[in-house]
Amino acid sequence: MVTTAGRHSKAFPIAFLLLSLALSGAAHAATTTGDVSLSIKDSQLGPVANASVVLAYTVTDPVLGELHKREAILSDSAGMAVKRITADLGAPVSVNVSIHGASDYFSENWTGAISRFVNLPLEDFSVRIIDSGGNPIPNVPIILYAPDGSATELVSDADGFKYFANYRDDETLALRLLYGDGNLVWYIKPDGQRHSLQVYTYSLEVRAFNENGSALLTNAMLYYRGARDEVKQSLGIINFFSQIPRGNVTVVLRYGDRMIADSFLLSASLYKAYYFDFAPPVISAPTLVPARPVPENDVTVTVRVEDVGTGSSGIPPTHNFISPVVLHYSEDGQVWNEAYMQPQDDYSVYKARIPGQPANRVIRYYITAFDLENNSASSPQYAFSTFVGGNTPEPEGSNPWKILPSAFGSFADARLAIPAALVLIALAYLAISFFRKPAESA
Repeated sequence: MVTTAGRHSKAFPIAFLLLSLALSGAAHAATTTGDVSLSIKDSQLGPVANASVVLAYTVTDPVLGELHKREAILSDSAGMAVKRITADLGAPVSVNVSIHGASDYFSENWTGAISRFVNLPLEDFSVRIIDSGGNPIPNVPIILYAPDGSATELVSDADGFKYFANYRDDETLALRLLYGDGNLVWYIKPDGQRHSLQVYTYSLEVRAFNENGSALLTNAMLYYRGARDEVKQSLGIINFFSQIPRGNVTVVLRYGDRMIADSFLLSASLYKAYYFDFAPPVISAPTLVPARPVPENDVTVTVRVEDVGTGSSGIPPTHNFISPVVLHYSEDGQVWNEAYMQPQDDYSVYKARIPGQPANRVIRYYITAFDLENNSASSPQYAFSTFVGGNTPEPEGSNPWKILPSAFGSFADARLAIPAALVLIALAYLAISFFRKPAESA
């Protein structure tokens, strides 16, 4: 059985221990609450906003004992950094202020408040981005590289301005503009001044003509890299684009259902002329070798094909013997054969062969061609015969007698046969008249 005296004897040491701890805490850790108030200034005594302030101090808890605390705050737009803390009276409170590589450190024994000015070796500066003519370039991305290797991306405003606040005045910063080809870098030391960054920009004048040099009203679009992938559009006979940075550009012109696209490096102001070719190639009258075909002998057909005009697109090259100029020929006018005509030394003369044909045949043929704009042309239809003394080429229909066989032997061409027949008739008439006169006299 436990007596009351026994219970009291056991409770006494516990109560004594708690009382001792409380008295010890009261004796050794008097705490007080107050404000740490800092006014942070730059080299020109201007307010420094967004400076990092780190406070380190100790406070003794009655139960947990001594606690080490660390708190961080940022200065406001007026450069003020204020923090209320509870710390052990007389214990050190350390303060570290830093921004953009500039810093200040101090320590004070806590008396219930800390209020002081903090001066950092900082300067502001600003830049204005302009083109070759001094005109502002808006919304240009800027990457700021600090000496510590950090990079910050910012953007100029609508007037080409960007303000940089609170950078160390003894360091050099690199500013890279992401405009055009992106290789535009300036090195600036913060000095409280405004710096103009001139970007060399260029103009581009674009005009369009037909194959004869007559101006055309076209829709022009220019694709380029400025602050981002951008496009400008113009409709007119003269399409003018300005404030284009150095870099690769693409011009797209549209006229009706035709389109021209051209990509190139723009590194100077340029005038560019483009031509829409609507005219088909011109095909000359063909020549034959031999000039008077004979049965069973191949016939070589030669023509000159040219794409004329100032802005003509030209005749496509022959590839793997596939030519843009084609000879079509037929023995009966119903079934047509094709032969690719091959270019000769000057690339405007083309040749192809018609295989030897049996005697007493009429061979019809014509030539087609197309240019690089797919404008196509077709020659008139020509014909030659394999009768003895065949004909020279001539458009079929221009001389209905051309393809007829001669009934007058050596007068192979029917155009000569008609006058010859008239001469024979006249001679016969004179002979009859001559022999009739003596008979009448008798």
